[in-house]
Amino acid sequence: MAKYFYAVYTPYGTSFTYETGNYSVRRFRSKASRDAWVKADDFRDGNPHREAVTRRIARRILGKYAVPVPARDEYGGEWLEPDPEYKHEW
Repeated sequence: MAKYFYAVYTPYGTSFTYETGNYSVRRFRSKASRDAWVKADDFRDGNPHREAVTRRIARRILGKYAVPVPARDEYGGEWLEPDPEYKHEW
């Protein structure tokens, strides 16, 4: 099983709880890539919108089943989206 490093994004700032449903999860193959993506947060309204999280928190946000969607920027990684067919356990 490959090792991944996880981060989340929310348009409303990271002061909200994970249960609000306002978080998107992204995974990276390296800690350096994940940390660079989190650090590149623009803080456009004075609040952080990205943060590093554990796999446990990422799974708490998404549930047991998710599908990867390639990210299209210089940081790489993949966005994870809930799997409506419950076929892809992660």
